[in-house]
Parts: sequence; C-alpha cells; structure tokens
Amino acid sequence: KEIKSHPSGEVTFSEHIAPLIFDNCYECHRSGEAAPFTLKNYREVSKRAKTIQAVLQQRFMPPWHPAPGAVEFHDSRRLSDEQLALFDRWVASGKAAGDADKMPKLPHYAGGWTLGKPDMTVSMASEFAVPAEGNDIYRNFEIPLDLPEDKWLTAIEIRPSDRSVVHHVLYFTDQSGIARKLA
Repeated sequence: KEIKSHPSGEVTFSEHIAPLIFDNCYECHRSGEAAPFTLKNYREVSKRAKTIQAVLQQRFMPPWHPAPGAVEFHDSRRLSDEQLALFDRWVASGKAAGDADKMPKLPHYAGGWTLGKPDMTVSMASEFAVPAEGNDIYRNFEIPLDLPEDKWLTAIEIRPSDRSVVHHVLYFTDQSGIARKLA
C-alpha cells in the first residue's frame, strides 16, 4: 500500500520510523518506565522490528482499548492504517537507517508529575511485592477516597513506586461499596 504522505522512495528510520516510534512508543519504552525494553535509537528498534511489527498489526501496542468509530477521543493512541503500512514498508525493504542528520531528537519528559502538581493524592494502604519471576499478576486493590463531598475529576495519574513491574492499570469507581467488601 502506498503511503501518500511520505515519499514513494525508500522508507528510513531517521525520517519516517523514528518520528513514529518517538511519538507513540518512547513515552513507555524508555529507561525507568513501564515497558520491558527501550526504543531510543535505530539499533534498538531495528533489533526488535519483527516483534514491533507484530504487536502493531495486532493493535496490542500502543495500548489503546477503545474501539474506533462510536466516540472520538482526544489524544487517541491508535495508529492509523497509513502508519502501520509505513512500518511494514520499512521492515520489508530492509530497515534502512537513513541520514543521521535527519534524525529527530528524542522527546524530553519532565520528571515528577506528568500532569502537573495534583490537587489530591491517594495511596494504597500497603505495598504489594511483585516476585522477580513468574506469570503476570492481575490484582485488584481497593483505595477508598472517603471524600466529604462530591468533587469534579479532571484527570488521574497513576504512579507506581516501581514502574518496571507495572505495565497496565485499569481503574473503576465503586459507589456501591461492593469492592470494599471483597477487598
């Protein structure tokens, strides 16, 4: 499939793939973050190109669960068909590195709170130790808010003490109290 927004010639890492990876993968695939490996340069991406290609095609990565169509979200993490085809072209054509002078800079992420200083923070009652080996652990934790009045919620940022062992988080509100009884 031809990519209209890109040249019909060679697809290179520096001009075409690095921007795609840096914009959609690097936030988690960098040192100290949740992903199990980094994707900060040609060598790291090229080495894992077939794996990346497979998880992109399965739409397993970047993680984005909402189905397309019914509701449009701001800042959707879903890659377009054109972006997927571009990555496929790069792999099929031999994974050219390209001109290093055309390589974009790595994105910079500020330390601390991603969304700015929070108005409120809540924590788990105790730590949960994750074993170094074994299967993924799917665990439910109940974190009561005990707010004296209703509050508007604008955003949530989850900050595990060890990002390397937490890959995904699902969270729900429970006004019925059932989760507290089951915890």
